[in-house]
Amino acid sequence: MEKEDSARSNETKRPHPYSSANWLSRLTVHWMSNVLQLGSKRPLEKKDIFSVRTEDSMDQLVDKLESEWKEEIINSSTTGCKPRLWKALSRVFSWKEYTLLFALKVLRFLSTIFLPTLLWFFLLDLEKESQGNYSASSFIFVTGIIVLAMMKGLSKNHSTAVAYILGNRLKVSCIGLVYKKVSISG
Repeated sequence: MEKEDSARSNETKRPHPYSSANWLSRLTVHWMSNVLQLGSKRPLEKKDIFSVRTEDSMDQLVDKLESEWKEEIINSSTTGCKPRLWKALSRVFSWKEYTLLFALKVLRFLSTIFLPTLLWFFLLDLEKESQGNYSASSFIFVTGIIVLAMMKGLSKNHSTAVAYILGNRLKVSCIGLVYKKVSISG
C-alpha cells in the first residue's frame, strides 16, 4: 500500500483542463478535445487522464459533508428536532451551483416552449408572403429559431452534465462519510 502511495506521488499529474479553459471553451466543451482526439487514436492510459479537480476530490467532499452533518446535529439539538441528512446534503453545494442548474433548466424549458411557437409564427408569415416577397420578420423568425435551437441543445447538455457532476459529488461524499464512520468504529 505504501509503495502505491509513493508511486502515485512520484507521477506527474496533469492539471485539469477545465480550470484553465475560457468561457467559450467551457460552453462548447472544447477543453475535452485533446483527450477525445487521443482516445480516438488509441486506448487511453492512466498517464493520459488528468487529475481530479480540487472541488471534486473525495477528501474535500467528505470533510464538507461531515462538517455540515455536525452542524445539523447541533442545530437539531437546539431546536429539539431530529437531524435530517438531506439538510446537510443540501448545504454541501454553494448557491451558485444550484443557481446554475436552475438557470440551465429554465433556459431548456423556455426554449422548448418558444421554439415551436416561433416556428408557428414563421409558417404563418410564410403563408402571407407566398408570392416570394419575404419581409424582415421572416428573417427575424429564422434567426430566433436558430438561436433557440442552439440554446435548447446547449442548455440540455450542460444541465445534464451539471446534474451528473452534482449527483456524483453527493454519492462520493455519502460513501466516503459512511466509510469513514465504519472504519473509525470498526
